Amino acid sequence: MPDTTEILFDRYGPAYRWLVTFTALLGVIMTFIAATASFISLPDIMGTYGIGRDRAQWVATAWMASMVVCLLISYKVTDAFGHRVVYVGTVLMFTAGAVLSAVAESLGVFILGRVFQGASAGIVQPMAMAAIFMVFPPERRGLAMGAYGMGMLVAASTGSAFGGYVLDNFNWRLSYIAPATASIVALPLGLLFMPHKKPHWKALKIDWHAFMFLCLSMLCLLWVLGNGQRLGWVSEKILIATVVCVLSSIAFAVLQFTSKQPLIELSLLRNRRLAAAALVNAIFGTGFSVLTLYTPVFVQEIQGYSATRAGVLMLPAGLAMMGITLFAGRLADFIRERFIIFAGLITLASGAALMFKADVNSSFLAIAVYALIGRAGIGLIMPVIDKVALQSVPASSVGQASSVVSFFRQWTGAVAMGLATVIVEIRTHGHIDTLTATQTAANSATRDYIEFMKQLLMESGIPEALRENIALNHLGKAISAQANTLGYNEMFLALSLFLVIGLIPAWIATSK
Repeated sequence: MPDTTEILFDRYGPAYRWLVTFTALLGVIMTFIAATASFISLPDIMGTYGIGRDRAQWVATAWMASMVVCLLISYKVTDAFGHRVVYVGTVLMFTAGAVLSAVAESLGVFILGRVFQGASAGIVQPMAMAAIFMVFPPERRGLAMGAYGMGMLVAASTGSAFGGYVLDNFNWRLSYIAPATASIVALPLGLLFMPHKKPHWKALKIDWHAFMFLCLSMLCLLWVLGNGQRLGWVSEKILIATVVCVLSSIAFAVLQFTSKQPLIELSLLRNRRLAAAALVNAIFGTGFSVLTLYTPVFVQEIQGYSATRAGVLMLPAGLAMMGITLFAGRLADFIRERFIIFAGLITLASGAALMFKADVNSSFLAIAVYALIGRAGIGLIMPVIDKVALQSVPASSVGQASSVVSFFRQWTGAVAMGLATVIVEIRTHGHIDTLTATQTAANSATRDYIEFMKQLLMESGIPEALRENIALNHLGKAISAQANTLGYNEMFLALSLFLVIGLIPAWIATSK
């Protein structure tokens, strides 16, 4: 029996809108916490499965990629099956993915679980926003969207600290299960409060050919980024995957311009201001994703932080982003958007640039400040560039324009994580070769280091026959650690320079 919004209002009274808001936000928050908490566990996952960064980046990119493609079909799935069925289904899918990742004995099964989680996040987020939007009257929808945005920011801000605590006090597998325990509450709430209608399979009108081409292009692109360094960038498998990626991407784009029911209205990009705003979203989405993933990983790998300490380091930055996001949205009503976006991009680029000088000796406070500066930039950009994008199109196209800018932000975020990993891997190996080549008998610093280590080993009672080999092994580890640090530094510098490019499309987007 259908439970329309009107029937549920009659049943629960005015409090119903807040019951829906809480229910919808619970589904969104648990997916966001799971996403950010998983980044903290990356070093432990690498150890469990015996993999390097190039393959470990699938922990993040599998989630992001599946979320991106499912964002595009969320509203059509909701139209066909109704909010209740979709909400309950995505909560179950998310829980199944969490359990699958937690118990996985192989990397492939683990990644499959991440795909389930990302797909559920991609479907539930826009559905939850629509559910909250429709139960509030027009004059209170600003409050409703503020509550939705605040819920997402709270989850993004606290997820790292939560994941770090669970990881250090239990294990990384439990950090995947813990967010899913919210489904115990989310499922009955969804059954009670989400509007319901009779599902209609025939109403599910999705261009499945375009959907499959998009999935194939994303899969091939991320596979190339994840395996290119290991297999060789000009190896047969990498070249074949690259060709398939390009062809499937072209096929997807052609279908979007020619289909009567496209997944995403790419034709809107003929609007110069919207296209520029989408490019700004893509550029700042790159910064957001890379800094969110690699700042906690950097302090764990380079500085030896525990997962809890790495998570706590990100907490002030997340809380600052919440406050600045609210401030920037209000500020945009009084001053020109261009100045706010410019300030945000420069601030975000500065946060990345400061990480260029970070090393094992950088203090907790220094890294926390760098992270805070980067998050402050994100807080300035995010609400304002979305406003600029939606104001550039007619009211009838606002929904499609929102999908376009969201797609580009999330798509580039997924790709950027893979590219950042590639940069770190390539530059780390390059620095290892360079540093190793200087470690010769003619290098006085090297000789002094070896003699110093042998002296320490002698004082520790290590037999003379073993001292030189142990000293050389220690030197090799020191070189590897230094090269790893430099690899991260150069990746952050490249990110900073890339973010500055965003000033150009930002100028175009804010031109009248």
